[in-house]
Amino acid sequence: VQGSVVNVDTILRRRNWDRRILEQKTGTGSGFVWDKQGRIVTNYHVIQGAVQNRLNLRVVLADRTAHEATIVGLAPDYDLAVLQITT
Repeated sequence: VQGSVVNVDTILRRRNWDRRILEQKTGTGSGFVWDKQGRIVTNYHVIQGAVQNRLNLRVVLADRTAHEATIVGLAPDYDLAVLQITT
C-alpha cells in the first residue's frame, strides 16, 4: 500500500525579469494511485487552489519521480478529486 501513496502539489509558475520561469509551491497534500493508467485520487481541498487560480498540479510518486497532472473529476461536496498524470 505504501507504494501507492503520492504527494500532490499545487504550483504557481511565472516569469521573472529575465524571462526565466520560476516555480512556487502554493499547497501540498496527499493522494493515492487509483489504477495503472495513472489516475490519482486526492481530496478536493488539496487542489482547490489549482481549480480557483488556474495553478499547475504536480504528483510525486513513492519513487520520488515527479509528474504533471490534470484534473479529470471533481466532487467538491464529497471533498474528492481525480487527477491524471500527464508526463
